[in-house]
Amino acid sequence: MTDSITLDDSSDDEYTSSQHSTSSARPSSNTSRRASSSAGPARKADSLLQPRGVFFGGEGMRNWSTKESSSPQPKPKLKDKLDDEEKRGRPSGSKSKKQLKKEARMSESELRALREKELFAAIRKANSGNFVDKPKTSLAAKKEEVFSTRALAFADKTPATLLYPKGKMRLNKPMPKAPRKKRKSKKRDREESSSDEESSSDDEKPEPEEEPDDDVYPRFKISEVVGGEPDTAIRAIIASPSIKLPWAWNQITHPKSYNGEMPLLIEHKDALENVKAWEKFGGILTHTPERADGSSRLNARFWIIFRHDSAKRVFVRIIICSATAEPGSWDKLENIVWVQDFPLQTSPNGGFLPTGYESAFTNKTHTDFSRALVSFLLNDLDLPQTAEYRSFGEPLGQVNWAASSKIRLVHSLAGLVSLAKAVTALKSFDGGNWKVEYASSHSTPLNIEFLEIFWRACQGIDPHDKITEIDRPAEADFVVLWPTQMWVENAKNKPYLSKEEPLKWTEAKSGVEDARRLLLHQCDTRSGRVSTSEMLIITHAPPEGSSHPHEAFFLVGSHSFSHGSWGYYRKNKVVLKHFELSVLTREARATAEELDALINVRVGYERPADKYDDDDEPFREMPEPPEPKKRAKKE
Repeated sequence: MTDSITLDDSSDDEYTSSQHSTSSARPSSNTSRRASSSAGPARKADSLLQPRGVFFGGEGMRNWSTKESSSPQPKPKLKDKLDDEEKRGRPSGSKSKKQLKKEARMSESELRALREKELFAAIRKANSGNFVDKPKTSLAAKKEEVFSTRALAFADKTPATLLYPKGKMRLNKPMPKAPRKKRKSKKRDREESSSDEESSSDDEKPEPEEEPDDDVYPRFKISEVVGGEPDTAIRAIIASPSIKLPWAWNQITHPKSYNGEMPLLIEHKDALENVKAWEKFGGILTHTPERADGSSRLNARFWIIFRHDSAKRVFVRIIICSATAEPGSWDKLENIVWVQDFPLQTSPNGGFLPTGYESAFTNKTHTDFSRALVSFLLNDLDLPQTAEYRSFGEPLGQVNWAASSKIRLVHSLAGLVSLAKAVTALKSFDGGNWKVEYASSHSTPLNIEFLEIFWRACQGIDPHDKITEIDRPAEADFVVLWPTQMWVENAKNKPYLSKEEPLKWTEAKSGVEDARRLLLHQCDTRSGRVSTSEMLIITHAPPEGSSHPHEAFFLVGSHSFSHGSWGYYRKNKVVLKHFELSVLTREARATAEELDALINVRVGYERPADKYDDDDEPFREMPEPPEPKKRAKKE
């Protein structure tokens, strides 16, 4: 299942004043401290590059549809709602005596958790433009309503851009605790439990705890991401380091009812043998991109699906994600996904234009995003120029890409240069304070020099430019999220982790500098399951007294916090080993609090993340299960 989905339409990219803001949040004390610190000058006292020793060794969708409401209700200002909450000491709206009694018995932390849950629900309703509680309906009607709001059907005016982490979410989930020791005496336990029942018989029975409101973080299946009925798919491209067949193509269509071309599968060379047996049986096409030296390290994960909508018009759905094309990656782990639909250019029957109308490279609606996508697919991945392969690439020349003007594609063939150019193209002002937050599932040893280069690229500065004026990153401004060994060993999806190795932490060799420990923070997911999301969040606060908005950049895809993804920088040479693909989007809000509230809903982990304690160790591998004890033979 998949959670926390938000709509990124074009209006979010434009700065609007606080008077027209549709979402805001009451910041916690930690949020306030971060907001106040971000407005001031950069902190150099705790710079990463100060002498401190060198370390060696050692993872609310806005409801939308194709039809606009004929009589939209005015959106009440959330700020007024929160002011009313402050005066009355609780969220506005009537509550039963039972609810009030329950709140009176809550501790301060429990009450704060409840307020946060109600606050996120209020933000979600504010985004949908409706604060009125909907009347209760039958279960069948509720399911139909949920399906209609979640459906990723093609929209005529504003294509949907969906960004969300995967997995069932829970608010304010405590840190997983170590398993309790086995009890020695069952008789003693029964006696203690009976005495406890007698002593508490006269007391009021505690009310069962309510389940957290999962609607704050909607859950989605892969079938809803790829979307559509089986007979609406025309053709598809699936790229992943590993692909499970027939599971992968069954997510798009069922072979018995499929009238189009079978999917084109692009994957890592070492995994290609797993699908070779299906090539003749299912008529599928396969391709393995190789570098000049013959190596093949495909790490990009994306789906390109051409299909019909309900009106029989053809459109293309682009899916860029951190999940591989395997069931375990979608069902057992948390991942991040970006989705957007694009229509074809005008055609009398809504279908494909005549062959040769426009090539994939001469499309007049091309944007920076679409040019990079077509170039990555046809040139970088070196898709063969035979007729059977061209039928997958040429239709991209008939797509209307106008809606992708405010997003950018980041690919590994240019490394950090590609990231720097994308940020430069989307950012609205220079100067101000920057912060970086990176959740990753693969990490290699990194030295201080690389961290400096990465920090500059996140601000739109080319890694090859020699700049000395830029402030060096402070520990509080550069956060890398990685779960601790203890947290993973007590995660909910531990049985799956024992079989697979989704998290890869590469140890530094003896004598090799490794500065990662300075940046590590606990990745405490709300669902309690391990996340393999690759998500980079860059926040940009304007200078003090400036009228510019607070902006954030979200990078979603396959790029991990490693040299393999971003490159080895040696003097004037860059060595790139992996084929990677990610998408960069931008969000802007009038205040830091509003932007922080948006980020909190969009990610699947607790924020602000806790810095590693001295005794915390990053997760490296699952321990070997203990050998079963042999029973002594009876004599």
